Amino acid sequence: MDLFNTIINLFIWFAVFPFLSGLILSSFINRVGRTVTGVYLCGFFTMFAVTEICAVPSILFGKTLSFLIALIMSVMSALSVIGLIILAVGFAADTLPVFFRFRLYKNVKVADGILWVVFFILLAIQLGMSIMVMTTDPNDAFYVGHALASVKHDTMYVTDPYTGVATAVDFRHALSPFPIFTAMISRVTGVHAATVAHTILPLFLMVTAYMIYREIADRIFDDDPVKTPVFLILMVLINSFGNYSVYTRETFLITRTWQGNAVLAGLIIPYVFLIMFALADLTEPSKAGMNEEEDTGEKKMSPIPGHFLMLFVTNLTGALVSCPGMYLLAVMEGVAITCIAIRNRRPLIFPAWILTAAPCFFYLTIYALQGRGL
Repeated sequence: MDLFNTIINLFIWFAVFPFLSGLILSSFINRVGRTVTGVYLCGFFTMFAVTEICAVPSILFGKTLSFLIALIMSVMSALSVIGLIILAVGFAADTLPVFFRFRLYKNVKVADGILWVVFFILLAIQLGMSIMVMTTDPNDAFYVGHALASVKHDTMYVTDPYTGVATAVDFRHALSPFPIFTAMISRVTGVHAATVAHTILPLFLMVTAYMIYREIADRIFDDDPVKTPVFLILMVLINSFGNYSVYTRETFLITRTWQGNAVLAGLIIPYVFLIMFALADLTEPSKAGMNEEEDTGEKKMSPIPGHFLMLFVTNLTGALVSCPGMYLLAVMEGVAITCIAIRNRRPLIFPAWILTAAPCFFYLTIYALQGRGL
């Protein structure tokens, strides 16, 4: 496959699909989703949720990688068409300036601009080092091995990644088939699976991680033009100098980005915190029924259901990337939701969360029953 087709396919999978599909969920969210990066994050988790929903039954029923790619591309294409319709309606109704809350700071000083320049320089250095400096890890034999075997044999989880011989489906990892996503990108782009894992995915996932940190800064500091870039600079520095152990989040994010646990620690858990911050604010009695944006006097749909929808697809992404992610997210969210329900006197949000955590409970139940031979 030539370079032009490779670039086009990368653009489709890492830009078009996430952004257009993100327009659907972000239509139900007012603050987390009403920015360009917020829309992209909604689509990012939607794409991975679709991968999980399609991949697990395809693996368990012995389908081929080609079948899975066609299925996911069909679903994502349909979601993108819906997103495109939403975008076209926004252009026609001239509501995009309201839909996308572009960040335009007023009275920005030169020093504030320098802070953003420093952040982007440090981020560029970090991204460059992550792909130029080769980092190896014993788990590469599993993650890259499974991806490469899937591409070569057009199968999924029926080849031992260590020996190359045929084997039974690895049920535990079949419930969290993140290497299959690497195999999909390798197949559609024509790039070797090891290159996808060590070069393409780090760029994509690390930039997405900083989008999440940007949204968190917006939430914590109310988009302060000084505190926000300082926060992001500190995040870059913490990630750059956090390799004091092979088990730290920073080590996983930079040197093992293509592994599921790195996505869980570096992207999913921070995004869950962001959603919890939003739910804590939205369910406060003093803010109930109020829009987080400027009060225009117009009654608008509550964004709370949209945040729970976003939490649902995030939990599906957690199931995709890591088996431990299933119960870690369930425990973390359960504690947070319980605290929010008690603090804000909103007990009904707990049963609502039970529905959003259904993927975690469902896959954990399947895994437990399979472990007993049922």
